[in-house]
Amino acid sequence: MPDSFIEVTEGTGKKLAAFERTVNSQTVQDQRFVLAEPFLPSYTVAITTEVSLATANSHLLQIMAGANKRLLLRRIKVTQLGAASTAQVCVFQLVRLTTAGTGGTAYTPRQFDPADGNAEATAMTLPSSKGTEGVGLWTETGVLWSTVPTAGSGQDVVDLDFRSGLRTKPPTIAAGTSNGLALKNVTAITTTPTVHIYAEFVEDA
Repeated sequence: MPDSFIEVTEGTGKKLAAFERTVNSQTVQDQRFVLAEPFLPSYTVAITTEVSLATANSHLLQIMAGANKRLLLRRIKVTQLGAASTAQVCVFQLVRLTTAGTGGTAYTPRQFDPADGNAEATAMTLPSSKGTEGVGLWTETGVLWSTVPTAGSGQDVVDLDFRSGLRTKPPTIAAGTSNGLALKNVTAITTTPTVHIYAEFVEDA
């Protein structure tokens, strides 16, 4: 699509800052803006208990939208806590849910800014009755170590980070308590290695 412009007729009162340039032989004004603090309420889900990878196709973390607000996922990070019997590769997926799972450990999302209201969204680890899976949005592998590295820095098992992307929408859950996302381990990892999970999201009306 070629560059275009919209002519704005000047009036009185407040003015917009702009930078003048020429596009298609037309003098146009590029509007200037100042980056400000994010305005959408932001929430975190910090899983404080160990989550097992022993059972294939488990929903390690389920996040369901609230009834009235859509949810934009900003980050999911998985770090290893308990060692595996041998170093192994695990396949992870991020899948949509069309019904909520039940029977797992519920976690209440917490707001970063105490001035924001409570989240409408809900979170749960390892539901015993999993929600209905829809389409898959992402698939990748992570390495599970069997011995804690003695030198160098550790490596995240999963780090899905959508916080800085200006050209791509983050994974979004439409408003409605039957709509959600789940992080899934496709592979079963033997001798019960465990992980911690951290997630960030924002809610938008």
